[in-house]
Amino acid sequence: VAVNGPLAVVTGPLGLTVLDVTNPRLQPPTSVAHLLGTFQAVALAGNMAYAMQGISGNPNTWWLIVLDLTHPATPSITGRVQVGGNSSKGLQVIGSSVYVASGSNNLQVVDVSNPAAPTIIGTVALGLTGYDVDVVNGYAYVAAYSSLAVVDVHNPSQPSLVSLLPILVTTLVAANNSLYVIAGDSLQILDITSPTAPRLVSTSNSFGSQGISVLGNNVYLASSTVSPPTSPGGLYVLNLSTGVPLVLANVYNAFDSAGIAANGQFAVATAGGRGLRLVNVGLGNKPASGRQMSLIA
Repeated sequence: VAVNGPLAVVTGPLGLTVLDVTNPRLQPPTSVAHLLGTFQAVALAGNMAYAMQGISGNPNTWWLIVLDLTHPATPSITGRVQVGGNSSKGLQVIGSSVYVASGSNNLQVVDVSNPAAPTIIGTVALGLTGYDVDVVNGYAYVAAYSSLAVVDVHNPSQPSLVSLLPILVTTLVAANNSLYVIAGDSLQILDITSPTAPRLVSTSNSFGSQGISVLGNNVYLASSTVSPPTSPGGLYVLNLSTGVPLVLANVYNAFDSAGIAANGQFAVATAGGRGLRLVNVGLGNKPASGRQMSLIA
């Protein structure tokens, strides 16, 4: 799931859906368009969306599609380019470049300055399977399952591997000069002040999460793991103000969360076969004991 202003885009094995989330307090998210197909990963930038689409065949292939959402009710695919034969769960847009963790093809950089003709301009062969990617300050951090790869992308057309750390990592996000990593059953926080030499700062429970988002001192985790009482599943909010992750709140409404996006007031979580959930996470300045999240829709 990706959110930008009044629009949210959700991808999954049954298609790509564009939703209106203009006023979530008064109106539940409303589907305004749907594209049939198999999709994974999505990112939004302005009126454009970028997503991975799987095409069945022998062999199966995956394509990066460029989607124009100027008119959300009638989205149009303006261009596409094949980026691999394996599924990808992560992509990131920085300027006119899209960074794709493209499975066995590792990290690929696609120039989308011309939406009608996206072009692969750089590839880094890591010898590992790329699952997720985030890019900050000229470096791409790639979750390659058994390792964390750091790639210099100051020149997007000449990406180069600068570091490979033996860390189990399936998804990640970079923020606040830190890298927040879901590594199996743990949430690991690494200091990336020195990008080429990430340093482990803390390790805590990930509650079986598959999705992660960070805003300020809050970490949002989306978990489909239900194992009471230690892991009831759903959406978690952790606060890092004290340096030690503190669970502020958890909401579970019988949905298996695998994707998450948050803007500080609201969080949108994909809910598997039960659809999409919108949660009010505006915790304000209430003391920890008084903080509650509420399921809006």
